[in-house]
Amino acid sequence: MEDRAVYRLRDIIDAIDQIYLLLEGKTFADVQKDRILRAAFERFLEILSEASRHLPAELKAKAPETPWRRIGDIGNHLRHAYNRVDAEIGICMPMAISRN
Repeated sequence: MEDRAVYRLRDIIDAIDQIYLLLEGKTFADVQKDRILRAAFERFLEILSEASRHLPAELKAKAPETPWRRIGDIGNHLRHAYNRVDAEIGICMPMAISRN
Protein backbone atom coordinates (compact mmCIF):
# COMPACT_ATOMS: atom_id res chain seq x y z
CA MET A 1 0.00 0.00 0.00
CA GLU A 2 1.26 3.46 -0.85
CA ASP A 3 2.53 5.61 2.01
CA ARG A 4 -0.06 8.25 1.14
CA ALA A 5 -2.87 5.73 1.50
CA VAL A 6 -1.53 4.74 4.92
CA TYR A 7 -1.53 8.39 6.00
CA ARG A 8 -5.07 8.84 4.70
CA LEU A 9 -6.26 5.75 6.55
CA ARG A 10 -4.65 7.05 9.74
CA ASP A 11 -6.43 10.38 9.24
CA ILE A 12 -9.74 8.57 8.74
CA ILE A 13 -9.27 6.44 11.86
CA ASP A 14 -8.25 9.47 13.91
CA ALA A 15 -11.23 11.51 12.70
CA ILE A 16 -13.61 8.66 13.53
CA ASP A 17 -12.05 8.28 16.98
CA GLN A 18 -12.35 12.01 17.62
CA ILE A 19 -15.98 12.07 16.47
CA TYR A 20 -16.74 9.13 18.72
CA LEU A 21 -15.21 10.89 21.74
CA LEU A 22 -16.86 14.18 20.85
CA LEU A 23 -20.36 12.73 20.47
CA GLU A 24 -20.29 10.22 23.29
CA GLY A 25 -23.41 10.81 25.37
CA LYS A 26 -24.58 13.65 23.10
CA THR A 27 -27.90 13.96 21.31
CA PHE A 28 -28.78 15.64 18.05
CA ALA A 29 -30.23 18.51 20.11
CA ASP A 30 -26.91 18.88 21.97
CA VAL A 31 -25.04 19.24 18.69
CA GLN A 32 -27.57 21.70 17.30
CA LYS A 33 -27.41 24.06 20.26
CA ASP A 34 -23.63 23.99 20.89
CA ARG A 35 -21.84 25.85 18.09
CA ILE A 36 -18.38 24.75 19.15
CA LEU A 37 -19.40 21.09 19.42
CA ARG A 38 -21.08 21.32 16.04
CA ALA A 39 -18.06 23.02 14.44
CA ALA A 40 -15.71 20.37 15.81
CA PHE A 41 -18.00 17.57 14.58
CA GLU A 42 -18.25 19.15 11.14
CA ARG A 43 -14.47 19.61 10.95
CA PHE A 44 -13.80 15.96 11.76
CA LEU A 45 -16.38 14.96 9.13
CA GLU A 46 -14.56 17.16 6.61
CA ILE A 47 -11.24 15.51 7.44
CA LEU A 48 -12.77 12.04 7.16
CA SER A 49 -14.44 12.98 3.90
CA GLU A 50 -11.37 14.52 2.30
CA ALA A 51 -9.08 11.67 3.34
CA SER A 52 -11.54 9.13 1.93
CA ARG A 53 -11.52 10.88 -1.44
CA HIS A 54 -7.77 10.28 -1.76
CA LEU A 55 -7.80 6.55 -1.09
CA PRO A 56 -6.95 4.42 -4.11
CA ALA A 57 -9.92 2.76 -5.83
CA GLU A 58 -8.43 -0.69 -5.30
CA LEU A 59 -8.35 -0.10 -1.55
CA LYS A 60 -11.95 1.12 -1.52
CA ALA A 61 -12.94 -1.97 -3.50
CA LYS A 62 -11.85 -4.09 -0.53
CA ALA A 63 -14.66 -2.53 1.53
CA PRO A 64 -17.60 -2.34 -0.90
CA GLU A 65 -20.11 -2.08 1.96
CA THR A 66 -18.64 1.32 2.90
CA PRO A 67 -20.57 4.20 1.32
CA TRP A 68 -17.44 5.87 -0.07
CA ARG A 69 -19.34 8.24 -2.34
CA ARG A 70 -21.57 9.49 0.48
CA ILE A 71 -18.56 9.93 2.75
CA GLY A 72 -16.81 11.99 0.09
CA ASP A 73 -19.93 14.01 -0.67
CA ILE A 74 -20.57 15.10 2.92
CA GLY A 75 -17.36 17.14 2.91
CA ASN A 76 -18.46 19.01 -0.20
CA HIS A 77 -21.83 19.67 1.34
CA LEU A 78 -20.30 20.98 4.57
CA ARG A 79 -18.06 23.33 2.63
CA HIS A 80 -20.56 24.58 0.06
CA ALA A 81 -23.97 24.34 1.74
CA TYR A 82 -22.87 25.18 5.27
CA ASN A 83 -26.10 27.06 5.93
CA ARG A 84 -28.23 23.93 5.33
CA VAL A 85 -26.37 21.28 7.30
CA ASP A 86 -28.73 20.40 10.17
CA ALA A 87 -30.41 17.43 8.47
CA GLU A 88 -27.08 16.01 7.33
CA ILE A 89 -25.69 16.19 10.86
CA GLY A 90 -28.69 14.21 12.06
CA ILE A 91 -28.01 11.58 9.42
CA CYS A 92 -24.26 11.44 10.07
CA MET A 93 -24.45 11.20 13.86
CA PRO A 94 -25.66 7.58 13.99
CA MET A 95 -23.12 6.61 11.33
CA ALA A 96 -20.40 8.38 13.28
CA ILE A 97 -21.33 6.84 16.63
CA SER A 98 -21.66 3.26 15.42
CA ARG A 99 -18.23 1.74 15.51
CA ASN A 100 -17.50 -1.74 14.24
